[in-house]
Amino acid sequence: MVIQRGEIWWASLPEPVGSEPGYRRPIL
Repeated sequence: MVIQRGEIWWASLPEPVGSEPGYRRPIL
């Protein structure tokens, strides 16, 4: 799942389980 916020793409690896923050990495 890739979420576009402004100019920052948040790639969730591995796939997000529920809504647990910490597995999200900012892709510039």
